[in-house]
Amino acid sequence: MNPTPGTPGTPGTPGYPGSRVTHKKTRRQAARVVACILLMVFVMGGCWDEKTPEPPETKIDASDSEKSKDLVGAPMPGEEPIMRVRVHRVREKGQSITLGVEGQTLQAVHLAYEGTGMNLQAPLRVTADVMGWTFREPDGRITHAQGFDELAIVAQGGESIRLQPRDRKYPGTLRLTWRSDVEPGAFDVVNHVSLEQYLPGVLASELFGHWHVEAYRAQAVAARSFACSEHGYFRDRRHYDVSDSISSQVYAGEVDRRKADEATRATKGLVLSYEDRLVPGYYSSCCGGLAARAIDVIGPNLMNKIAPLDGRSEPDICTDAPVYDWEVVRPRSQFVARLKAYGEARGWGFQDLAQLEDIASIEVAARNAHGRPLSFRLIPIEGEPVELLAERLLGAANSTRGGFSAPDTALKSSFVEITIEGDEVILKGRGFGHGVGLCQYGAQTMAMQGHSHREILAWYYPEVLIKRTWK
Repeated sequence: MNPTPGTPGTPGTPGYPGSRVTHKKTRRQAARVVACILLMVFVMGGCWDEKTPEPPETKIDASDSEKSKDLVGAPMPGEEPIMRVRVHRVREKGQSITLGVEGQTLQAVHLAYEGTGMNLQAPLRVTADVMGWTFREPDGRITHAQGFDELAIVAQGGESIRLQPRDRKYPGTLRLTWRSDVEPGAFDVVNHVSLEQYLPGVLASELFGHWHVEAYRAQAVAARSFACSEHGYFRDRRHYDVSDSISSQVYAGEVDRRKADEATRATKGLVLSYEDRLVPGYYSSCCGGLAARAIDVIGPNLMNKIAPLDGRSEPDICTDAPVYDWEVVRPRSQFVARLKAYGEARGWGFQDLAQLEDIASIEVAARNAHGRPLSFRLIPIEGEPVELLAERLLGAANSTRGGFSAPDTALKSSFVEITIEGDEVILKGRGFGHGVGLCQYGAQTMAMQGHSHREILAWYYPEVLIKRTWK
């Protein structure tokens, strides 16, 4: 079964913390001292093959790029980037992953030492600890690699690599990045893959298989633009550009879906542009009929303050979407307690919410130019009103902070009208996701009406131009 079209989050805003923290200086110095003498410590065999090729280059030269946080719009990509997609996180000591399939040979490559590496047989079990990496091959042979922050895993012959427990295959290279800054033994698995190889795995995850090819093509251009924007922003800030979940855009690795492949090929190199700058291709499942503005709900980065991300005031045509409108009813006491716990957990800046005891009503305090709520005013039984951004209210209402379990029915968007009747809070909402940019259900409706992907994109990103940046 294909998943419901996703509602990717959009972290492309200054202030998001980088995930990389430099390891202790003493360990780095020690590693450099012994590097020329002892690159690897082996147990029960295993040797480095100095002829192992270095994996493909993963960064675009940024020497001529403008890096100011005050740019209106991101720079256009000069060439097809290699995307760095975090596809798995190990956060518990002793937790392992398994790479490859029976009969496959994998190369573990240390990038800092001229691509020196070794051949290992799959399926290969990998764990990490405070000293480094441990590899267990099918025949029981164990190899230790100590003192290395990052290793690349490449399949001989350019084959894709299966990753367990995700049970997915990934083209390109898998990099293992030590995360002892998080927990001893923690590490990230990051797929380094060309953007055009990456896109089919996004399209197959974000859209239903039976949807129109023009909706797929529109999604391809939007997703490519979003990926380029994230790569441009994060390439010098952390060790990955995007995740494979709704916090970025959903990515399933290597997929077998003809429509996704065709849409990627048909739009190769095409991105959204405005005044010669890249437009982040934000999108969500369903806007609920009215557009949100990126500067309001994505973040204050000036790259979001451009006409194509302001949306249109005209009503959208996603009215047939199953998530176009919805209703959630919560017990008032539970609803207030969840908001209060969220405020307590967030701390500074949320003191008013943390002091909330009961509410008499909740009203819309401000709307955007198209009519979507921007903020809400919570009127307590006693005390002063509490104002909360609409996206904050959404997060608080769905929060699991303070020991709460996930709500039985989560709010799908911040596009809600709220009434209190006795002991119940009634939330009547529209849409699914943040509502900025492309509305996936609306794109499908337009495609079924005969509109091309270019017409769809022109509707959802006003004043945008579509440019080909590589062939």
